[in-house]
Amino acid sequence: MSRHCLLLIAAWFLTPLLSGCAPGSQPPADAFSGELGGCGDFFVYRTSKDRQWQLTVTLNRSALPDREIPDSLDITEDSRAVKVEVLRLSSTSDLDPCDCEAGDPPIERWQAIAGTLTIKTEDVKKPHADENYRVSVQLEGLEVKHLETGARSTLDPVEINRVVVGWFAG
Repeated sequence: MSRHCLLLIAAWFLTPLLSGCAPGSQPPADAFSGELGGCGDFFVYRTSKDRQWQLTVTLNRSALPDREIPDSLDITEDSRAVKVEVLRLSSTSDLDPCDCEAGDPPIERWQAIAGTLTIKTEDVKKPHADENYRVSVQLEGLEVKHLETGARSTLDPVEINRVVVGWFAG
């Protein structure tokens, strides 16, 4: 078999494996308008409509004064209290954002390095540890960085509205 034929066969086999699976694709700027949810105290998420991308927001209330939820946070200045990630998922993933053990691990992980997080809670500013409550989160000026390649991307504003969070029995 000629060298040229071997290269063609190798390309034929490798192209499907590498296309769409290699790290470095940019998260679509306007992707996050799909499913939303939350859990814990507090963690919220929003997916793209095709469920290939997921944006997560984790608020570490123990890093906040008196554990009180503020009206807004700067992602850069308040990095101890808030973590925003964008995950690219496999097409077959059944990842449950609130269950760290379920589903396939993300293909790619991006972390927010700039932006503003606006938070609104319903009825309660400082929930008790065993209390469920609704929260709405808006992210603006969000810049994310790929954790492996260092690539950067800017996202359109994202809204995650009226999600129930808190500790659920189970």
